[in-house]
Amino acid sequence: MAEVHFDGELLPCDPRGILKRAIAELGKRGYTAACGHELEFFLLRAGPNGYEQYAAQPGMVYTYTPSVDTGGVIREMEDAVCALGLPYVCSNQEYFGSQWEINLRYADALEAADDSHLLKLAIKEIASKHGLMATFMGKPLEGEGTSGYHLHLSLWENGDNAFEDPQGQNGLSDLCRYFIAGQLEHGRAMTAVLAPTINAYKRFVTFAMAPYTVTWGPDNRTVFIRIPVERGNATRVENRVGDGTANAYLAAAVALFAGIDGIDRQLDPGPGVRGDAYAAEGFPLVPLSLAEAIDALEQDTYLTENLGPQFVRAFAALKRDEHKRFTSSVTDWEIREYLNTL
Repeated sequence: MAEVHFDGELLPCDPRGILKRAIAELGKRGYTAACGHELEFFLLRAGPNGYEQYAAQPGMVYTYTPSVDTGGVIREMEDAVCALGLPYVCSNQEYFGSQWEINLRYADALEAADDSHLLKLAIKEIASKHGLMATFMGKPLEGEGTSGYHLHLSLWENGDNAFEDPQGQNGLSDLCRYFIAGQLEHGRAMTAVLAPTINAYKRFVTFAMAPYTVTWGPDNRTVFIRIPVERGNATRVENRVGDGTANAYLAAAVALFAGIDGIDRQLDPGPGVRGDAYAAEGFPLVPLSLAEAIDALEQDTYLTENLGPQFVRAFAALKRDEHKRFTSSVTDWEIREYLNTL
């Protein structure tokens, strides 16, 4: 959590520096950004057949009992988070056994990214202390669900939430609609940054509580951009495409840059999708592989320019190598499926 220099110059590829550039661009337009980083994770232990869930109790979403935190590990994580001085709000179990979420209060965009970085560190370190593995992978276990990274964003002007307009459609200001449209305009390209691993794309299937189409809608958990029901100072945009393997600084930066483009061009997001967005027709699909997402990022000249050509070149090179190594590997699934039968 510092500025990174090389030969006396700020390093263009520094993720925190990229976020600071996005914040500065918003400042030129008279706005500040607030972000909330909502990350889900699984808590696992090594077993005879690989990793297994920390607690055998099935998922009991939004509840918290000794049966789902059998060793008091989550409670210790809460204590560690508070001891770090982070703005702890609450903890809860998610939809699947041993899947958790520890939430921090939203903050200024840079501070919130710092907080998210420290939160993940605390969670993983406390898990390791107990011989457990905390993972933010999108889908770490076969037969279980997926974990997401829901990034909440709002813009502020003179101390007021600039996304709220009680007279506007869905209670949203024109500024908010432009911002939403920017997310959609660059949705496929930003997915490379928000879902930066091979595994992340196992989330993008229908009815997996992750987006499949690049859509938006009010209080709709099947879309790319959800608008939660709260208004007033809680009015915000929720980007749902990422998973917890994303870098918090880059996640916030790419979303803010996309929103800035929507504002500058006054883009129209169109009508929001109500109901099942998985079945919605006429909308782009999210990239369905890391390679496809990298292609989309490289083809997006606006994001490439604003994230920085050097960053995009380095990021794309690393991720293409990751994809190449994956496609050339032989997985356990392939052995089980083909070895003895073909």
